[in-house]
Amino acid sequence: MPAARWWSRPDMDPPRAVVGAAKLADMEWIVQPLRRGEGIGTEVLRRLLADRSERYAHARLRPGDVS
Repeated sequence: MPAARWWSRPDMDPPRAVVGAAKLADMEWIVQPLRRGEGIGTEVLRRLLADRSERYAHARLRPGDVS
């Protein structure tokens, strides 16, 4: 997500430093309930962030979503 951009209709305003910086936006993904607790989500995020140059990363997550 380029500098000066942010999600449309956010629940809260982000800090200015985050809005003004280039950032990685992880739109959405869900680990199936039967596979949760196996470290899958942790490993996906670790690999996703491993070689990124952006100082900030954020994800669009909705706790009520299920796979």
